[in-house]
Amino acid sequence: MKFREQPYSEETERVAAELRRDIVSGNRPPGTTLSERQIGDQYQAGRAAVRRAVHCLLDENLAVPGAPRSAARVAKVSYQDIIDLFMVAQETATLSSYLACQRRTPEDLRRLGRILERLETCIEQEKYPEVLGHGLEFGDAVTEMACNPVLLDLDKMLRTRLRAYLEVLAQPITSAEAYRAIYEAFVDRNAPGAAALVGRFFDISVGWLIEQAQQGDSRVLPIAGVATSAARDSEDKPSGRR
Repeated sequence: MKFREQPYSEETERVAAELRRDIVSGNRPPGTTLSERQIGDQYQAGRAAVRRAVHCLLDENLAVPGAPRSAARVAKVSYQDIIDLFMVAQETATLSSYLACQRRTPEDLRRLGRILERLETCIEQEKYPEVLGHGLEFGDAVTEMACNPVLLDLDKMLRTRLRAYLEVLAQPITSAEAYRAIYEAFVDRNAPGAAALVGRFFDISVGWLIEQAQQGDSRVLPIAGVATSAARDSEDKPSGRR
């Protein structure tokens, strides 16, 4: 993936997000042509915004360039590619947590506390898509609290693709106690404890992906195949929600 030199427009971000969901969910399988005209018609977007959205997917390795004068196509992704992404995100998040815990301010704690309240309300009401959103908001706040430009750049580079995978491949962490434990570690300035707790969040997803790779064909697989396996497992296994 490449670093973005400048942010995209809201229209470009919207189209890129829709395309990511389509790709990760399997609605656009590997090899599918990313026709700018078709995408523009589907999402009511201008050609320039669509072109930049496709370039965004190319930067994230979710798409591959077509032949000269041909449209880009959806890329193939292996289990290992996804595991690597989660492991890089895990290292970034744990380091951010460690630094943020040391550098947090009273206002930072108030901000985390407000997010935590929203998380706990959504968990209690079983609004799981909102739980995922607020969980990512919690993580973004922690990264900003670390006050480290390199970690902020890494977070921006990883966030959109990671969210798309989390929506399809993994259930959000639905333990209010887990989020509160992280918050209390920040209150106590327990940097090693905060980093360890955040790392466990990723251990759940990485462990599940490694298990899937060991049980099935871990060579290059379409994301749709991974998503289908995830859906099948969710029917056979208890959700693990607490």
